Amino acid sequence: MSYYFGLNIEKEYKYYKKNFKKYFPKDRKIKILDYGCGAGAGLYYCIKEGYMNITGIDINETAVELSSKLAGKFRVFLVSEEFTTNDKYDLILLIDVLEHIKKEKISSFLSNINSMLNQNGMLIIRTINANCPIASQTRYNGFDHELSFTVDSFKYYLEQSGFTSMIKGESHYNPIINCIRMFFNLLTKIYYAVYGSDFKRPVSKQLIAICKNDKLY
Repeated sequence: MSYYFGLNIEKEYKYYKKNFKKYFPKDRKIKILDYGCGAGAGLYYCIKEGYMNITGIDINETAVELSSKLAGKFRVFLVSEEFTTNDKYDLILLIDVLEHIKKEKISSFLSNINSMLNQNGMLIIRTINANCPIASQTRYNGFDHELSFTVDSFKYYLEQSGFTSMIKGESHYNPIINCIRMFFNLLTKIYYAVYGSDFKRPVSKQLIAICKNDKLY
């Protein structure tokens, strides 16, 4: 097993395949930006799936060094927090990034991301689900986490930034673990429903948003 920046890359690949693969365009020549690429899990997934035009960026120098080893011939850059570019992309990955952005900057941050997308470009986001029973543990596990999101707050910020979106919970790639989690998620939803919360809201650890800057596929 290969570990980078505390992540098991092969397990991350399985996670991406389970949760993201069906949303990735089939055209392997599309232009992809992994914004906040971290240890390179997103880059690794794209490379293994045969995508040929991939760029990674991160504000952390160690992350850039590690992800560069996985990226091979593809480019990984160290950038500032105020990064912007005139380049346009067909797909942008924003995995475990949004929770690090200050509340008052989220709309402008997402608008900046939108400006980097081609017409009908896609943005895939993963962030902390405030409706999860262990949301506070996930949020405060990192001192640089600024906030977590409900479906409503998540959708609000996306709409403010010009995106239409489909928001869902995550799934585990192991079918047995996934079934166990689904059972406990059901119990959690029943508990929330007793207190008047929406039974249909996802309660997984992370929320996933599939976003378009025009309309959904």
